[in-house]
Amino acid sequence: MAAALVLISFLMVMGMAQLAVVQQDQSFATMQQMSAQVYYMALSGIEYQRMFPEKFPVGVTRRIMLPNGERAQYADIRVDADGTITSTGILVDSYDYELARRALIVPVGDLQRIYEPPVQLTDTASQRHDRVNRPRFNRNVSQIP
Repeated sequence: MAAALVLISFLMVMGMAQLAVVQQDQSFATMQQMSAQVYYMALSGIEYQRMFPEKFPVGVTRRIMLPNGERAQYADIRVDADGTITSTGILVDSYDYELARRALIVPVGDLQRIYEPPVQLTDTASQRHDRVNRPRFNRNVSQIP
């Protein structure tokens, strides 16, 4: 009887450990997917600016939007006076909370040298789950029709 109880307890502990590992893997895969989405949104912002340069006055941040079900994807594009293009891909949930953000910079129109700016380390893990104190997405940027 005691051996069966120990065996059942052991199996329960192993099952809970397996569940924790699966949840971590799922969370990591979701973060990777969101990171890829905002990367390609930023890249599409650069391509959009190259196709329609007349829509992007120097020094003004413009936004393009791509609806995606419950989430919305944005690209904020800015052309500086020296010709540097900064495009930021942003993924926002249906409550206007920012899920992911990634920026790409094209120095003076040279598409061969696209790079990401250095990452500023913040406590994003706790912010991601804190809907009370997390800042909401700023929609007050001029959008391109």
